[in-house]
Amino acid sequence: MLLHGVRPNEITLVSLLSISSHSGKLGDGSDYFQLLLHDFGITPALEHYVCMVDLLGRSGRIKEAEDLIANMPFEPHSVPWMALLSSCRLHGDTSRRRLRERTASELVKLSSRDDAAPYALLNATR
Repeated sequence: MLLHGVRPNEITLVSLLSISSHSGKLGDGSDYFQLLLHDFGITPALEHYVCMVDLLGRSGRIKEAEDLIANMPFEPHSVPWMALLSSCRLHGDTSRRRLRERTASELVKLSSRDDAAPYALLNATR
C-alpha cells in the first residue's frame, strides 16, 4: 500500500493486527501498533487494543496483555477481558487463578445478564 502511495486507515490497521495475532506474528503486530501511533498519527481505538491484547495473549505474554488492558486510555468493555481469559485458556494457565477470577469478575460486571460467555470461558480455564 505504502509503495503505491496509499496510507492505511484505522480499519486497515485493525486487519493487520488481527492477521498478526492469528498467525502468531508478535513482532509484526507490535510494529503495526507502533506505526499506528507514530507514523500514521492514528489514535488507537478499542479495536486496536483488543487485537494487541489477543496478540500478546496468544503469544503467551499474559502479563503484558493484562498490563495493556490496565493502561488503556479509556475504560475497556468486555471484549479485551474475553481475549485475556481466552489466552489463559489457550495456554492452560491454571497457575494464575487470581488473574482468571479477576478477569471473569470484570467480564461479569461488563456483560449483560444473558451473556453466558464469561461463565463458559471461566469454566473452560479450570
